Amino acid sequence: MEGCMQKQAEFVKLSWDDTRSLCYKTEDSHIGVTTVQQAVNRLQFADHLLDLISHLEDVKDSLAKWSFEHRDKIEKAFLTLQDNRFLFLVITKAINFDDNFEDELSDLDIDIAKKKGESLLHLSVQALPHCGKEQYGSFLNPQMTFECRM
Repeated sequence: MEGCMQKQAEFVKLSWDDTRSLCYKTEDSHIGVTTVQQAVNRLQFADHLLDLISHLEDVKDSLAKWSFEHRDKIEKAFLTLQDNRFLFLVITKAINFDDNFEDELSDLDIDIAKKKGESLLHLSVQALPHCGKEQYGSFLNPQMTFECRM
């Protein structure tokens, strides 16, 4: 708030402990009323949501890059939401378990967890051997799944 105080005329100061009501008008002329506390909470939530979206884009880029680099071993790869966590699901071309591939996937998981914003996005990784959609489909959220293009 100190930075805002220097140019007080250009800002509307809202403080969470302000008990007044706030009347607002949207771009489409909708008029609403809320408390200052609710407005501050919503603004704070919007800031966190923007941070989460930015971090999700970074994670998607990292997963796409990793998938492309390992495309010789990957049949399909998905980022999906499962049990309130993001899941990076990899379907391998191999039928048998590949220790080296699993180690590389674990390294990816660790690298992503170490990056900025790790607390914003809970991600797990899992590899399945070559299988059909009827097998891997049960891992995918139909409303929230991105397929990595390779």
